[in-house]
Amino acid sequence: MPAQETGTRLLRPAQERDLYPNETLNILIETLQDAAERATQDSRRQHILKSLLAANPLENPPTTNRREQLKKLLRDYRVISAKIQSELKSMGFTVTTEGKHIKLVFHGDDRYTFTLPKSGSDHRGGLNAAGDIARLLF
Repeated sequence: MPAQETGTRLLRPAQERDLYPNETLNILIETLQDAAERATQDSRRQHILKSLLAANPLENPPTTNRREQLKKLLRDYRVISAKIQSELKSMGFTVTTEGKHIKLVFHGDDRYTFTLPKSGSDHRGGLNAAGDIARLLF
């Protein structure tokens, strides 16, 4: 049976804006992938989800690269060097060094504020911070 064209969009624009290229699309595709894996095998729901995924491929998801970049950057973090600050800024973070801790704000949105110690003592502290930040952002 041929598909019917309705001439309408699948989704309406939301109030949240992308903070990096294809952010919303990436989140939607990951959610669709998860739902397709959980759907009953050979069900209509699974067929629709797989059809949507096939029609909307996302090559080299930006979140994977961002997670890895953040982990690599903070892996051996002890102090906030100029290089680390520069790379965090290139990823979209505002870095504030006043006060007892380093404050990171992602794309100027205070909902995504993180702190780093000025001098880390735990050898895994930077990697743990990277994991926490990545889980919330990417």
